[in-house]
Amino acid sequence: MYPIANARESFSQFPQPSTEPNPAAVRRLQRDFEKLTQEPIDGIVAVPDDANILVWHYVIKGSPDTPYEGGYYYGKILFQPDFPWKPPAICMLTPNGRFQTNTRLCLSISDYHPETWNPGWTVSSILVGLQSFMNEETPAAGVINEPLAMRRKYAAESRAWNLACPGFKNFFPTLMDEQNSVMAKSASASPSNLHGSNSDGVNSGRDKTAVPHAFKPLRTPERNVAGTVGINERRAQKRPAGACITERTHSYQPPQMQCEIIDLSDDE
Repeated sequence: MYPIANARESFSQFPQPSTEPNPAAVRRLQRDFEKLTQEPIDGIVAVPDDANILVWHYVIKGSPDTPYEGGYYYGKILFQPDFPWKPPAICMLTPNGRFQTNTRLCLSISDYHPETWNPGWTVSSILVGLQSFMNEETPAAGVINEPLAMRRKYAAESRAWNLACPGFKNFFPTLMDEQNSVMAKSASASPSNLHGSNSDGVNSGRDKTAVPHAFKPLRTPERNVAGTVGINERRAQKRPAGACITERTHSYQPPQMQCEIIDLSDDE
């Protein structure tokens, strides 16, 4: 089990960059963010940290017809100061049953395999590759691969876990509002709270709008001196909860990955 109370503690364990990014890395990450904003990926949203553009926060929505359907999985990417010439570290924080949480993932697109890294891979490429590998059942050292029933349970509990996580609340205020709304509706629809229900057992005054099947990054606002996006600017641009997002088809095919997971404690 992954207690919700540990969300704050878990969030703080992934390492922070030890040096400032070089100008080339800043320019590249800015371009990657603009591309992600202009060409959003269904089920994925990502933004750079205000304090350091080398740190990115992402949310992957569980793919349909998988044990992760209905779940929202928050994680972080730590880019190296000389990105894109060196690969980033990647972790997932929300309990999921596929990966160990708050642990650097050993992928061909991560810093554990610099020999397989391609500088042409963008932030979008990295996130699509991670999403693809999550949906597989490929065995690898350190991969959890818990029973499907447990993964579905984690998916159902992911909203509550995310709402207790400071990073999720700070960097994804729109999703925060949406998930708060969904949880409030779920509570109001419990048998003890239903009044004036219609024939299908749903409150006739209840908003039946579901959380969007796909979501996309907010539009690119003006950047500050450090080249990152302000939290307050993102909050000011929140779209209404439940807004429909048009799905897109992407031609990117993620690379075949061999993966293992190495806990941070092994590196220290």
